[in-house]
Amino acid sequence: MTKQSSDPSQNNSPRPAKGRLLAIIGATITIIAAIVGIIANTAEIFDRIKEVFQKPESNIETILDTATKKADSAISKAKTALEKPQLETARDELQEAIQELENIPQSEGLDNQIQTQKLEYLKIINQINQALQKQPCYELLWKTPDCKEYPIKLD
Repeated sequence: MTKQSSDPSQNNSPRPAKGRLLAIIGATITIIAAIVGIIANTAEIFDRIKEVFQKPESNIETILDTATKKADSAISKAKTALEKPQLETARDELQEAIQELENIPQSEGLDNQIQTQKLEYLKIINQINQALQKQPCYELLWKTPDCKEYPIKLD
């Protein structure tokens, strides 16, 4: 029979090798996690930088789209306005949309489009103002040529 030693230093157990292997695996996982975190943060930083230095044309197009939607909404309100105050509100909203168009920085590709839209909207404001100058027919005892029926018909 072989006698086993009670001295742990003479024990041929694989435990110290397992411990080193687990430490290496843990360190590797930590390094990989750190690299993934750095990459994710770097990607986010680049996205933010890209937004700051984004082409002004795309910002201009966004402003143009917003102003156009506001104008279309105002024109729709003007077409369906049944009373003078509603028509005045629609006119004011259309004027705000024109102001937004005027605040757009100059852009070679969009200047003609912006000018065309502004002229169209100004024409509609002129029609609204003409309608507002006439007395509403419902306020008169009898219809006269200078009264205006609401909703107005825009060209």
